[in-house]
Amino acid sequence: MGDITKRISRKNLNLDSTLPLTISAQYGLVDQRKFFDKQIASKKLENYLLLKNGEFAYNKSYSKDYPFGAIKRLNNYKLGVLSTLYIAFKPVSINTDYLEEYFDSTKWYKEIYKRATEGARNHGLLNISPQDFFELNLSIPNNRIEQERISKILKLLSLVITLQQRKLNDLNSMKSALLQDVFPNTQGIKKIKLSTQEWNLQKISSIFKERNQRNKNGMLLSVSISKGVYPFSENDRKDNSSNDKSNYKEVKINDLAYNSMRMWQGAVGVSKYNGIVSPAYTVITPKKEENPNFYYYYFR
Repeated sequence: MGDITKRISRKNLNLDSTLPLTISAQYGLVDQRKFFDKQIASKKLENYLLLKNGEFAYNKSYSKDYPFGAIKRLNNYKLGVLSTLYIAFKPVSINTDYLEEYFDSTKWYKEIYKRATEGARNHGLLNISPQDFFELNLSIPNNRIEQERISKILKLLSLVITLQQRKLNDLNSMKSALLQDVFPNTQGIKKIKLSTQEWNLQKISSIFKERNQRNKNGMLLSVSISKGVYPFSENDRKDNSSNDKSNYKEVKINDLAYNSMRMWQGAVGVSKYNGIVSPAYTVITPKKEENPNFYYYYFR
């Protein structure tokens, strides 16, 4: 790695920057004061490393999600300062965007592992010297155009993922708001009206009856918070169901089934299948023609 990067050892002797930085594995190089709500760095910043925009730093602190630390590029600020515990460097003969994408992957972990084994770890820091760090072998295309194309593709995908995640968050917020506002509260008030029809109070027992038929034959079903009612065969969990299923409950299409212990968390669903469930579940079926999905959302 030493042939494509150059170590940075410049100090902040003239106080060119008073911005203390820290590396967040999720957000990159960020303002330490905002990240921790306080300044961890010393008030005297002259002996700190001075980092410029586009330069990189390696944080040897490891965690469960980042077992070999994190390497990030300074993108958000023109200048910043870092503790000398970090290893700072800049690209010399490599596309800087490619290098950033490379270090956002796990492709460099094996090289770190060779030089900093489990026994070399101490107080949450990997025991790897700058000399060993710059001996890392990286897989780099010789063609700079290929480096650029790879980085552009990955950055574009990251942008799409970010936008889709934002859209998903917005849709979940919208759904949560609707769940709160289309159903009346305990005073019978609802903020959103979708028709002029009046609502009334009814006991669940006037709408549903419990299905207690037992059947040892049929598709084994399960109920979860995320999937509702679904075939157990689609589950990754081990089948711990009883070999004797003579006491299992029948479930018909459009029945509601719920986990009595986790109903408060939303472990309920409308069945699209005829099948059987464990006796631990409760199965209810409408007494007359009803829209089961309405009640599913109501219970959710």
